[in-house]
Amino acid sequence: MYNTDQDIKKDREQIDDLDEKILKLLSDRARLSIDIAQIKLKKKLPVFVPERENELLDKIIEQNTGPFDADAIRNIFNAIMNESKQLQHSIVLEESDNDKFENE
Repeated sequence: MYNTDQDIKKDREQIDDLDEKILKLLSDRARLSIDIAQIKLKKKLPVFVPERENELLDKIIEQNTGPFDADAIRNIFNAIMNESKQLQHSIVLEESDNDKFENE
């Protein structure tokens, strides 16, 4: 017989561990996004590259084996990419403001 309270506790502990790993991976991804923003800034490249984003989404959705459906995966990764773009925009703006200040 199942001990429901124990089963839930065990599953929740595993979810907590996974959430911690996801957070670390998101932080690693954000640091790479910052590196990319700095390269884009130096090369005067746009932050948003729709083709790259579409390619990435298509690849991720193709790799998805469930149980989340394609729409859920698209929503999750759109949120991640939107936050990355915001982070990159803030880097570009900060550098632009620094350049203005230095040139005054």
